[in-house]
Parts: sequence; C-alpha cells; structure tokens
Amino acid sequence: MRAVGQLAAALISLLVATGAIVAGEGDRVPYKLAVVVEWGDPVGSDEVRSRIERELLLEIQRRECFQAVLPGWRETADEPDLVLKARIEDYLEEELHDQSLAERYDPQAPPEQQKLYTIRIRADVYASVRAAESLVVLRDKHFVQSNAWRPVIQEDPRFEAQSEMVRQAVRTLRSFACKGSAKKWEQSLAASGAPGDEP
Repeated sequence: MRAVGQLAAALISLLVATGAIVAGEGDRVPYKLAVVVEWGDPVGSDEVRSRIERELLLEIQRRECFQAVLPGWRETADEPDLVLKARIEDYLEEELHDQSLAERYDPQAPPEQQKLYTIRIRADVYASVRAAESLVVLRDKHFVQSNAWRPVIQEDPRFEAQSEMVRQAVRTLRSFACKGSAKKWEQSLAASGAPGDEP
C-alpha cells in the first residue's frame, strides 16, 4: 500500500511541477486558484502536509471548480486570482491500546494481542479563500479532523491512518472551496477591492 501511495504521489508531483493543473472548458468559476497547505503549531510531518496539498489540487481539478488550479502561492509564474489556504493546528497522532501495559508485555499472552490497538489522529484545520491581490478573506472555515484506524495484517497502520485523514480533510476542503457560483465569486472579489473579469 505504501509503495502504491508513493508512486501516486510521485506522478502527482510531476504533474504539479509542470505548472498549473488546468481545467477544461465549462468551469463554473472563471478564476485561477492557488492552493497552499501549511502547518501551524506544532509543525508536523511534511509528508502529511504535502499529501494533503497534492491531493487537494487534483480533487479540485477533477471537479472543475475553477479555470485553473495552481500549486502553492508565489511558486509559479502564473498569477492566481484566489488563494485557498489551509493551516493545520494541534495535530496529534496517538496509539490507544485495548490492554494495559502489563497485559501487552505478558510473556504468556498470544502474539496477536500486541496488535489490539487503534491509531487516532486529530487536528484543527483553519481554511480560508482570499483575494490574491488584496489578501482580503472572502470566506473562512474551521473544522476538526478526527479519525481512527484499527491495524490489520500486513499493513502500515500509521500510514493508513494518515491516508484516511488526508482523504477526509481533502473532501471537506474541496467542498469548502468549490461552494458558490461564478456570480457570487465575482461579487465577493468586487467587494474586496480586487479586480474581477470585465462584464
């Protein structure tokens, strides 16, 4: 499972490295969106952060929410109209064992007893969409991302728990970013003082 995930991440990185991931015709919002995911406090694994950012880029692209989706901000020659920023705070990974410490290390206990635990991940996610030129916040959202994973044979439980956290967070962030018609985005940009498309 880890090898497949790493191969997918490498392919996504190659697509992102070529520049903007451009949506096809018929997009609902005729603006370019930059996507930024960063750690707050404490700083966690860059692998988790980059996986959320990469998968969020592709998820928004698949939904064709915007004219183009750009990797990062000020990391590309193409100028965005909007910036989606997600900040991850209070990230916590913990193992919750079914048995006490004494029971887990009992020499008479069966080996499979050591696998009777759950990995739980919890984080606060603060998301906002800003006008790229004025940096005015057009919309924001806070949600708590929490999920748990019970390990099974021949898998990396921590990686699987992180993968589930990434999937759920990306789904929520995509829904947050893609909500709203082109007309509403145009009105929000106009109210922020940033230039929109000419009528």
